[in-house]
Amino acid sequence: VYLLSDLKQLEEEFKKNIGGMWPRVFATAGMDTDLNPCGIRALYESVWFTRMWIVQETTLARNLLLHFGDQVLSWSQFERMCVLIYLFVETGNAFDPNAWITFTGVCWPVVQSAHQFKLAYRKRPEHFIDAWFKSVALFGSRKCSDQRDHVYALLGILPPQAEGRVVIKADYSKHLAKVSTEVASMAFKNGVLQHLYSAGAWRRSRFIDHGESCERAYLPSWVPDHSVSLVEDSTTWWMQTGYGDEELVDRDQGRSVRLYPGKDPHVFGFDGYIVDFVVWSWTLEDLEQHHSVPAIEEKRPEYTRDRKAILKLLSEIESRAKGELYCGLDPWKIAFLRTLLASCDMTSVWAGMQMFAPQASRSVLKLDDALQLYIDTFLREDPALHGDPISEEGPNINPGVTRLLGMLHQQMGSTLRNFHFFLTAKGLFGLMPKSSVGCKMADQIVFLDLFKVPFLLHNSSMPGAKTLLGPCYLQGFMRFTLENRRKLGEKERFMLV
Repeated sequence: VYLLSDLKQLEEEFKKNIGGMWPRVFATAGMDTDLNPCGIRALYESVWFTRMWIVQETTLARNLLLHFGDQVLSWSQFERMCVLIYLFVETGNAFDPNAWITFTGVCWPVVQSAHQFKLAYRKRPEHFIDAWFKSVALFGSRKCSDQRDHVYALLGILPPQAEGRVVIKADYSKHLAKVSTEVASMAFKNGVLQHLYSAGAWRRSRFIDHGESCERAYLPSWVPDHSVSLVEDSTTWWMQTGYGDEELVDRDQGRSVRLYPGKDPHVFGFDGYIVDFVVWSWTLEDLEQHHSVPAIEEKRPEYTRDRKAILKLLSEIESRAKGELYCGLDPWKIAFLRTLLASCDMTSVWAGMQMFAPQASRSVLKLDDALQLYIDTFLREDPALHGDPISEEGPNINPGVTRLLGMLHQQMGSTLRNFHFFLTAKGLFGLMPKSSVGCKMADQIVFLDLFKVPFLLHNSSMPGAKTLLGPCYLQGFMRFTLENRRKLGEKERFMLV
């Protein structure tokens, strides 16, 4: 495996040979559930990987050697071992979750960044600029004595081709908020629109601290807070930065997008289309009511609470549903439950369920059929039909299917605890992460130019301006094509503050 000279090639080999060559590779590398092939865990858990300046060191070094005690390892060997660790987990092997959190949050981003920069050096300048702004977004958790070094520490890896396109100079007299605002504005002007997925008022407070002086400076809602980490794997796919395999920016349409930097540096404008307006929103706290728990359910109060909340929400929506079909296609109850699963990677749910009941595979039971069965059993008033997400006891159906329904139920309960569920004037369902700002009546759901995921905008105190709450989920309207967006109506301009 060390003969493969390119990570991309290694990834392609993995995709083509899953279940074939990789078990033998894992065995050869001495992979185990501790994620410690060849005793390498102590190295990738080293505090060295938590420092900001190593991003520059690993990127610019022509011949990089890692010294750990009396051991020496070339970066290329370490890089490939990290890919093996990543693929070891991706192929469903058991692993130590604590080691995985450290690996993905601290070590893996450095490996990714160093490789992407090496590739970008051989391509057009815009590829390198993309990689640079991505690094700014991903390394917020690095250790810095000054938070502004989350940006300034990366200036040394900008190539000559970027001169004149990324004009940022280290100036420690500026507030961190001003530095972050300049970076976001520069990113948008260079066509790196993904930064908007890392922004939004729900992600952080309205103000941020400036070093140890604790001065506070305004941070616009369209600017990411570069003092925190925005690792993609920690968010649902529709909130990610858009740099992953699932592109959230419509690059097929080119980079031509009309932007409107305001005279006020805190204002930035985008063109887009209004989808609808929020008319109702709920959280789990809004839906909870104190009920006596039936004896059959007294051992699983969270399961019972989630079930009652889902039934309450179904009742609320039923009184406002626009007909029996959602968008004229699916039964609205099915669309509602699909919405509650939007924060979940359904592929992982099916894969996890396979461990308990291979007979309930995706080819045997499709998601809509599973959701209808969930309605007919778990949501019935007869407690004997509810099933049990913990054991295989339940209604008179395949035990593996019962287990799947329990997993779906747990995921929907998790969604209610972490998101606002909202309903629009047209009867559309959506999700928005909880925040101090919240999701309120009259908030606008819009598609901004070139973005495949809708955003939620809140009316600002500044006349004619909007506050960006963040990317939201809208059932049936995700990854919209440009043609579909044009059908929404006339294009409008949204000035964000």
